[in-house]
Amino acid sequence: TAFFPGGGGQSSDLGTLDGKEVVDVLEEDNRICHVLKEKLEVGKVVKGVIDWKRRQDGMQQHLAQHVLSGCFFSMFNANTAGIHLGHDVSTVDIIGNISEDMIRKAEKRANEVIKENHKVNFIMTDREKAQSMGLRRDLATDDNTIRVVQIEDLDINACCGVHPSHTLELQ
Repeated sequence: TAFFPGGGGQSSDLGTLDGKEVVDVLEEDNRICHVLKEKLEVGKVVKGVIDWKRRQDGMQQHLAQHVLSGCFFSMFNANTAGIHLGHDVSTVDIIGNISEDMIRKAEKRANEVIKENHKVNFIMTDREKAQSMGLRRDLATDDNTIRVVQIEDLDINACCGVHPSHTLELQ
C-alpha cells in the first residue's frame, strides 16, 4: 500500500479506497490495515487515493522536526526526547535546560538549513550497521532492518516516517 500507517509522531495517511473513506491506517504484525467507513468487496483490486494535502503537511512538519532537532543536537548537544505533529499545534521536546537564546539560535540555524537546500537521504540497513552510523538517538525498535534518515552533515537518525527529499521543500 502507499498509505503510511503513522509512527514516530507522524499521523497516518487518510484518503479513499475505491471511493470509500479511509479513516485510519495501522500497522499490526508487519501488516498494514486500512480502516474504512464502508466495506470493500473481498478479493477485489482497489484504487487508493491519498489525501495529499494531509500527507504533505505531515512530511514537511516531520522533516522540519529533524532539522530543528539536528540543530539543537549539533549546536548544544541537546537531544530530542519526543515529538507530536498536529494540525494546529506541534511540539518538539528537547532534553535539558534550554534558554530563550538557545532557542533563537537553533531556530535561526534551522531556517538557514532550509534555505541551503540540504539533500535528505533515506538508507535501509541492518541493525548492526545502523548502530555504527552515529545516530542521534538510540534505536527505538528491535527490528533488524532499520530505515535511517540523514540530512547531509546535520542530522542522522532512525525514522520510519515520510519526508520530503530536500530541506527547501519545507514551508
